[in-house]
Amino acid sequence: MGQGWDVTGFDVSAVGLRMAEELAKSRSLRIKTVHASDEDFDFGDAQWDLIAMIYAIEKRSVHRIRAALRPGGLVVIEAGHKSASGAPFEYDSKELLRIFKGFRILRYEEATGVSDWGEGTPIRLVRLIAQRPR
Repeated sequence: MGQGWDVTGFDVSAVGLRMAEELAKSRSLRIKTVHASDEDFDFGDAQWDLIAMIYAIEKRSVHRIRAALRPGGLVVIEAGHKSASGAPFEYDSKELLRIFKGFRILRYEEATGVSDWGEGTPIRLVRLIAQRPR
């Protein structure tokens, strides 16, 4: 946000959106927040320069990102690996690479790390940075 980006964040949690608004305000930054589920949020077509999906508790949106990014736009994803808990929103090894086939993969890793909700317990993660072709 502090690098000149126009930032839009959506979430189903009104509390989470308020926290984002308060943090932005405390740093003299602006953020547009949208209270919506991933099903209701309008991702648009070739609309975004950057989309970050961090621990989204669904997989539908990751497929919508392909069309929502502008040519040359970036996607950043961090999520649990399927082996972490077996939850349906977690990813198998290289699944994100298959979903973003045709994109330029700038970074992909499967690593052990601490999620932002896990009380400090390390879990297996997948991380991807990819660029939509121009």
